[in-house]
Amino acid sequence: MPLSSAAGDVNTHYLQRLNEVADQREVRARNDIYSDSGMKLLAAGARIDSRTSDRLLLHKLRAPLEQSLTIGDAVDASTLSRLADQVRDETPMLARLLASSDLVERFAAFGFSDTVRGVLTVMHGTDGKPLQHAILTGLLATGLAQRLQLDKETITALAWAGLLHDAGELYLSPQYQQSGYALKLADWRQLSAHPVIGYRLAKSVCGFSEAAATAIFVHHERFNGHGYPGGIRLQSVTGEVLAVAEVITSLSSRDHPLQRAEVALKLVPGEFSPALMTSVSVALNEVKDDSVPVSLDLTLADIATVQARLREATALFKACEDVPGLHAGDQVEKLYVRSRSRLQSLVQAMSSTGLGSIDSDAAWQDTPPWLRFEMGLILNEIRWRLRALARDIAMRAHLLPDLAGDALAPVVQALDRP
Repeated sequence: MPLSSAAGDVNTHYLQRLNEVADQREVRARNDIYSDSGMKLLAAGARIDSRTSDRLLLHKLRAPLEQSLTIGDAVDASTLSRLADQVRDETPMLARLLASSDLVERFAAFGFSDTVRGVLTVMHGTDGKPLQHAILTGLLATGLAQRLQLDKETITALAWAGLLHDAGELYLSPQYQQSGYALKLADWRQLSAHPVIGYRLAKSVCGFSEAAATAIFVHHERFNGHGYPGGIRLQSVTGEVLAVAEVITSLSSRDHPLQRAEVALKLVPGEFSPALMTSVSVALNEVKDDSVPVSLDLTLADIATVQARLREATALFKACEDVPGLHAGDQVEKLYVRSRSRLQSLVQAMSSTGLGSIDSDAAWQDTPPWLRFEMGLILNEIRWRLRALARDIAMRAHLLPDLAGDALAPVVQALDRP
């Protein structure tokens, strides 16, 4: 899944998306495009589309493809400003969390290079949803940064990082973003690389600051080290703010998005720093909708199923304690300890919600609707996180000796059930 800039390789998936853009806009070579051996592949001004792009795949390029293009009617500052206004109108529940209007105007003041405009245009694609997601994330991140009274340089870095935080997905198979596509464990290893690809794109190709590029790199990491792709402890304020903004954005199209976001952000204490969570909690409570939501379609059987999965996975982890391969090196040991700790945090979250105390249909029906809704959110979040843990273990399986990998295989299977 290389970037076009990695040893000059052209990424097939990015080129496919570029060809789709070329069906609607004129895409031309900004300058002569050479292979790394000195062969001239395309002259400056040549059209780039499905008829000419094949030759680009056959060679390594001297310069990144993204830096060698010019796209007609490309996304620019005025496009972003217009889309920012549209995003604000379409997410009224989030409006007070978004960056103030003066920051929206700052979007229009950005000086965008042709390279950045090209990447944003490819991201905009045919339906515009990925770019709208990016803009909303940027506005949320900068809005939170304003509430935290962060400095202007940090706020600007967050605006840039928000725009390209998921741009690494442009270099992955489009099927991963298709609605209804069920990610397999093997797919997750590919998809989880998008922050790394995004960092390289932002830093090496688009010329972003180190602060903006690093925020992209860590936007799925967590304060307690339970994120991905590195499983490192998130210590960057810029990265943390972007991570929180991304969580809220991912839930923005659902009903009662702020209640959902609050559950997702608070379910496991320690995922974000206390100082940030205090500010975020205050912000969410200021704007949260007080109307009573419709309770989710949740039954006692659903609760019992999740409890059984937690017990089974806990027992399987314990059975792995004495497997020699799981203690054969620092990285392997850390993976086992971190994975078991993540599971235990979900067990504790389940216990602290009171879900286990509901032991009859009558008791469930007597539970207030708002509480049933919140419990449903918690249960769904735990389900999702169990599968995310399975994906994380499977993604890092190549680090494990065969014996350790075999021992953890039943754990992955138990965690990954729908």
